Amino acid sequence: MNDENVTYPYSFKWSKEIEDFFAEQNIYLLHPFKIRGVYREGETVTIKSPIVVEPFSTMSGRNGFSNCGAFTYMHTAFGSRAEVGRYCSIAPYSRLMGNEHPLDRISTHPFACRDYYAAWMEKRFRVATSVPPFEQTDRGPLIVKDDVWIGNGALIRRGITIGHGAVVAAGAIVVKDVPPFAVVGGAPAKVIKYRFDDATIARILDVAWWRYHVRDLAGLDVSDIHGFLDELERRVASGEVKEYSPPRIDIAAALFELARRRDRGAAGMGRERPRAAPETPAARADQREPGQRPAFDAGANARIIDEIMAGGANDFSASDYHGRKGDIARHLIGDEVARRGWRIESIRKLSYRVVTPDGDIVFQQNAPDVGTGSSRITLDKVATKDLLTRNGIAAPAGRVFTDRDAAAAYFRTCSVAQVVKPAAGAGGDGVTAGVADEPSFVQAWERATAFGRRVIVEDFVAGDEVRMITVGGKLAAAVCRVPAYVIGDGVRTIEELVAEKNKLRLQNPLLKLYPISSFDQLELDGRRKSEVPGKGERVRLSTVSNIAMGGESVSVIDRLHPSIVAVAEQAARSVPCAILLGLDVLIKDFSASAEDGNVSIIEINSNPAIATLYFAAFGPPASHLPRTLLDFSHQRLREEKGNAPGAPAIVPAAPYRAPCGGGSFRRDYSTQMRLIRQAAYARNLSVHALSNELTVLSNGDRQVAFFQGMSDHTRSISRRATNNKEWTKSLLREAGINTPQGAMFARDAVKAAWEFAQSLGQPVVVKPLSGSGGAGVSTDISTLPHFQQAWDHARAAGSSAIIVEQYCQGKDYRILTVGNTIAAAAERVPAHVVGDGKHTIDGLIAIKNRRRARNPYDGSKPIKLTPMMLRNLAQLGMDGRTVLESGRYLQLHSVANIGSGGESTDLTETVHPDWAEVAVKVRRAVFDPLHVGFDLLAEDISRSPKDQRWVVIEVNANPDMGLHHFVTHGTPRDAAGAIVDALFPRSSGAADEARKSVRIVGSCRGNVKISVHRIWRHAHLRMLDGSIRPLSGRELELVISGAGNAVDDMLSACATGPLLEKSRHSAFHGDIPRGFAVAK
Repeated sequence: MNDENVTYPYSFKWSKEIEDFFAEQNIYLLHPFKIRGVYREGETVTIKSPIVVEPFSTMSGRNGFSNCGAFTYMHTAFGSRAEVGRYCSIAPYSRLMGNEHPLDRISTHPFACRDYYAAWMEKRFRVATSVPPFEQTDRGPLIVKDDVWIGNGALIRRGITIGHGAVVAAGAIVVKDVPPFAVVGGAPAKVIKYRFDDATIARILDVAWWRYHVRDLAGLDVSDIHGFLDELERRVASGEVKEYSPPRIDIAAALFELARRRDRGAAGMGRERPRAAPETPAARADQREPGQRPAFDAGANARIIDEIMAGGANDFSASDYHGRKGDIARHLIGDEVARRGWRIESIRKLSYRVVTPDGDIVFQQNAPDVGTGSSRITLDKVATKDLLTRNGIAAPAGRVFTDRDAAAAYFRTCSVAQVVKPAAGAGGDGVTAGVADEPSFVQAWERATAFGRRVIVEDFVAGDEVRMITVGGKLAAAVCRVPAYVIGDGVRTIEELVAEKNKLRLQNPLLKLYPISSFDQLELDGRRKSEVPGKGERVRLSTVSNIAMGGESVSVIDRLHPSIVAVAEQAARSVPCAILLGLDVLIKDFSASAEDGNVSIIEINSNPAIATLYFAAFGPPASHLPRTLLDFSHQRLREEKGNAPGAPAIVPAAPYRAPCGGGSFRRDYSTQMRLIRQAAYARNLSVHALSNELTVLSNGDRQVAFFQGMSDHTRSISRRATNNKEWTKSLLREAGINTPQGAMFARDAVKAAWEFAQSLGQPVVVKPLSGSGGAGVSTDISTLPHFQQAWDHARAAGSSAIIVEQYCQGKDYRILTVGNTIAAAAERVPAHVVGDGKHTIDGLIAIKNRRRARNPYDGSKPIKLTPMMLRNLAQLGMDGRTVLESGRYLQLHSVANIGSGGESTDLTETVHPDWAEVAVKVRRAVFDPLHVGFDLLAEDISRSPKDQRWVVIEVNANPDMGLHHFVTHGTPRDAAGAIVDALFPRSSGAADEARKSVRIVGSCRGNVKISVHRIWRHAHLRMLDGSIRPLSGRELELVISGAGNAVDDMLSACATGPLLEKSRHSAFHGDIPRGFAVAK
């Protein structure tokens, strides 16, 4: 509302009406959850400056009010001098630092720097005095991000930021920014430790669980960090959970308006606010210039919906699904499975396996066989939009920003209202539509950036939202969701009408689970539940059309224009390999052609709820959905069975020729994606890079999406299972694979864990339940002090549970299995140095790290002396300053992991053939992905597994391909190429036939040296041969040769991308040597 008439300080008399206002808005006055009795009737309360809060925030009692987010409680009032996020815990007596005093004057006392003191002296002592101006440093407000705990008596400087998840110790004096998840203490405060490891922190920040209502976190295991995040991500992806985005409440402005309505005798009058969306679909005002002829019938959708609803609600009162417990989608699928005589097996939580005569179909709640690549695409709005646009589906004009000023500058150039939304996420998280002025834009930007740095600003498109379900690229169902409403009878109150409607919802097996519970639209309209609406008056109750908030679904599949259906199916087919998709589509006129902007696809979901359409309240229900899903999934399963690979075998991946020795690779996680793209370019495939982690490959007939190193032929559940070491072991044991004996313990169960370790009667391994790269793993532990240190090391990795298992001796091997073949095998040895009689251990490590730096894979993982390594050295009477005698081999770490400084040797050609059967069993055990990497401890991989002791200790659905491409010793293997060949088996031969050579001349953009390096990297990515040389001025000449698609892509990058400007090219017919060089 507009608060231009509110002046501060704003004072008011406390009353029951005001107390009721706080109760209705869910603003608590004292922790925990206290509203009544904090202030006395008639007591004067003053708000000194604007205070804006979210519902379910808790003030600091009689200490005053503070800006804060939902579910935060404050025992200390920071007032408007701080912005406090959600789920924060602010202890008593914490406070902000006071005003500054000058240090360069005769005194820091107020008489030397404060005007008020000079005025008091003049009045009290009748002396004329003045002080030189002293300006305070404007540090701005304190920013406290979400999930922050500030202890008793902390003193905090204004203008700093306390990051997400941080902890400020009691009595700390904080004078600078606090990083996310840091624990700080002392005077001045310093970082004592971090709550979790870097990878876990990054993941929590990415998921940002605090964006959701506390009720949506119910049932999650708060002691299992990654399990909590996994389940929350699943709920978000399935649409069960939406971002909690309530209207923020300006307390003084709201109370001012309350008083104004009371004084005017208009208690039922609505507040001033932007016009709310009307209660019926398609009744939104069409945004057109005066006199402009409308392109579509603005009332068509409303008439269609009214006509469908006039036919009466669907009667599900006799449905067999009443009284069924558990997930309703599981029951729908399960009944169809039973009808076919198949079997259904539970896996974990909402995942289950449908066992058919032709193989297994794995469901994640609603969706069968969800691929990793396609599911990640649908979570990335930028990637989805890019994919749709490249497939000829129009998308709203817009751009992606990370800087607010740049985004605001773009916003000022827009002639229509905009949508501001985070680039990643689902379910409307952080989205603000219809942004038409700069204050609204700033608010929308802040809302969007709560979900990530990258923000989309795009044209707002009007229309009614329809959820379309496609199966195998064909439209199967479509509903328009209507927000919760009641229709007045002139007699009963809104509250009574809601109660009656909730009774009717009990007849629908889905709607009965979600009674009408959201009344935010009613509150925005300034209405109360005690009002009696007029006969026939439709009263909208909620701002959202979510079924879980009391909305209803109206089936419109038989009312959509055929061209709208065609657009939806084209969009669904653009998402590689997906079976079930939910498309959220804005349509201005259901009955009109999809042309001229009538249709806009705003979101795609890879796990849409099918029950919403099965139990549609009005119109034809989609009761065929379970049958359609199983028909398509089974047919695809049978087709894949017909193309099944041969018997298990060892088929070594081809030797890898690293362009420029691998120097063009960055030393970071992008190596994985870069190798896949490089292998695809070398095979003349079309490469569509959607982001740093998402790529779509195509040969013209079919396309496959990759997320990092995982294709759509790796189910999402495979990644979840292999991220959980205990789950992995369970699956391996079921498949008859040898694994170490062990058990899982809670983080604080160190005593029980040590007793178990002793019961094994041998050294043990201690490692976190989840994680990769050897983080938190300790081996060969046999004493209590060593065990305690290993336990702390595992806890620091952030996992909620810790595994203790027997320590199995043997050589450490990493095996890459692709389909039914072993494509690569490498032995790994732990970090070590060899003495030369001259250098200290620290010096030997520095020398080795310089050598490792030349390797794109090893170089990103230098050797560092960890506390565990230092303990090992101390047991030998050594430290980093010890000089090793010449030739002495010193093992620094017990874990043979490259991430811990280890080294690798390729042994693919020596692997005994019998290991192939073991490798294929391991791969199939973790839900049958196309490829896995697994860690094997064995005596000698050149001997049969039947002749030795061996165990599999870990499986990775996203294995590091760089380990094989950039092996420390031996033959580098084209692991990425083996994976791409498995997906596109005839691509290698086609690439040789499609080679082409061109000469390009153009002017570089900016610095010549930087441009040459950039082009050099692009050429290596595309596996191109040739050279680049400077001509006169800023002109450069390129001669390139390679696969046709790779050359064409390079030409496009030179013509329209950031590489060159004013470029021209022609065919080249000369000889071009292998490799790509910079000519002088």
